[in-house]
Amino acid sequence: MRNNDIDGDDWLDKALRSEGREHRLAYIADDGFSAEVIGRLPKPVTVPAWRHAAVVVLWFCAAVAALLIVPGVFDDVFRGAVAMFVGHRFSFA
Repeated sequence: MRNNDIDGDDWLDKALRSEGREHRLAYIADDGFSAEVIGRLPKPVTVPAWRHAAVVVLWFCAAVAALLIVPGVFDDVFRGAVAMFVGHRFSFA
């Protein structure tokens, strides 16, 4: 099945294109009302460039804090994950 075939001979594609052509030709004149409304809409709020880096640093700090607070849980989870993927328990000692 070809997904990107624009000039294909699929009956559904042809029907949708012809229906769209009919609606494009049936333009309703609004004397620029739509353009004026779109022009008066507020500009989208942009996020400061530093925000993404700050969020990453905060999540990293939270992860490090969680690892320092509960080292035994991390050790158990890490060893369990290694055992699950490798097939035997892993030990640092």
